[in-house]
Amino acid sequence: MIRQLTYHPVFPRNSVAIRQQLLRFTLSLTLGFTTLFFTNTTVAYYRNFYQIRETGQSMAVIVQRTERAVVGKGTQKSRAKTFRYQAVFQFRNQERSMPVSKGLYESLKPGDPVPVLYGAKQDGFIPANDPADHRQLITLLIFLAIFAVMLFVSIPRDF
Repeated sequence: MIRQLTYHPVFPRNSVAIRQQLLRFTLSLTLGFTTLFFTNTTVAYYRNFYQIRETGQSMAVIVQRTERAVVGKGTQKSRAKTFRYQAVFQFRNQERSMPVSKGLYESLKPGDPVPVLYGAKQDGFIPANDPADHRQLITLLIFLAIFAVMLFVSIPRDF
């Protein structure tokens, strides 16, 4: 009697399908929140960049040193590396840094003056002539594409 109540030939197939659907939904939800995080970060970056560009106070700072850091871990075999370049300077008795382009990084020497824009509201600096860093968009677009594919795949089609 118990065996007749618990055994049904369709039950194992349905449970696997339900588990797969639940896993797809969970993965889609996780990717959705990750995409939302990267969207928020990218929007905040561009909003701050363009606010400083429009309302920032123009000044010149003296570069103390420049720094170059590898973005990501990379491997021993990989030859192509992406770098993040920064200029370090003093502002109000504090050591501050700002991102700079590769061209500006290569031309800067310690003691060189650099024209910058300072946003008091954001408490941040950007070089006066450098464009925005569009690498921010790459991660966002990758996650948006993956999220769209997962959302498309996870929609049930049995209706």
